[in-house]
Amino acid sequence: MGKVTKIILHNLIFVGIIYSPIPIMKNNRWQQRFYRQPVTHRQRAAVVFLIDCSLSMLQPGKVRSLTLAKHQIAALMCNLMIDEFVMRASRNGIINNYYDIAAIGYTGDGIVSLLPGDSNGFTSIEKLAELTPAIKTISLTHQANGEAPIEVPMTLHEWIDPQPFGNASMVEGLSETYMLIDKWCHMPDNRDNFPPLVFHFTDGAYNQRDRDNIIDITSRIKSVNTSDGDALLFNILLTSYDDNYSVMFPTNHGFNRRSAEERLMFETSSMVPKSLENFVAFMLDIKRSGPYRSYIVNSSACELISILNIGTESVNNVKYL
Repeated sequence: MGKVTKIILHNLIFVGIIYSPIPIMKNNRWQQRFYRQPVTHRQRAAVVFLIDCSLSMLQPGKVRSLTLAKHQIAALMCNLMIDEFVMRASRNGIINNYYDIAAIGYTGDGIVSLLPGDSNGFTSIEKLAELTPAIKTISLTHQANGEAPIEVPMTLHEWIDPQPFGNASMVEGLSETYMLIDKWCHMPDNRDNFPPLVFHFTDGAYNQRDRDNIIDITSRIKSVNTSDGDALLFNILLTSYDDNYSVMFPTNHGFNRRSAEERLMFETSSMVPKSLENFVAFMLDIKRSGPYRSYIVNSSACELISILNIGTESVNNVKYL
């Protein structure tokens, strides 16, 4: 078992963040893709982590029994997901170039790249693995069922470390994402590849004057496409609610949007493709029927990693062409 795998398995049993394992089904009719194109070293997938780095992200957030600043929760989730991508690209000690990864933040100073990038703004998973940071141990505050809080150590690779600053523009961050994936999709080698996945971590705070612009730019992001389908935008909202409130892939009916920020993030998230509704319901044990939105509030890391099985195959099922 590789070092990265051991770290992820260790973290999966940490109750405060990852509270229950999500089954990964091999060679099963449930393990469908969003679209038809498999991810291979010849036909890579693009993944963008877009992180809100405004000052409001310094406020405490809560995920299950874990309390951290919102930007720290976003970083923790992204670091675990990048570890997962590296693990999926690894076979027999060799990193297969399956993914192009970008991590960008929007701050009061504009757009910042959180990973080393090449000329098109992405870093190949092969190059990223060469730059694997040292394993870091962090201390997390865990409090369950009204008990006294305890400090729990957790080990992971710190791929990104976003630093909030100023009044950031969500429109600017989304616009940068649009340009990034549009350029990637228009490259001849990528035209028939699996469409880009965008994971947007935010507390949802925005300037009311920007509302129409946010709706417009997210529509443009979701219209970027390869021959295999449209890009998929996952809005991942981090809140300060203290009642263990969480949402995963809600429907239009029966979803209680608590704020204007929630309404906007919900409405601008991608719709889950019809062919994937049964898969989403199975993986996340959703009892209600679709259609679903790719909208998430205060999810666990395990739930987020399970999303990767929607867009890309597990490491055991990737085709080596």
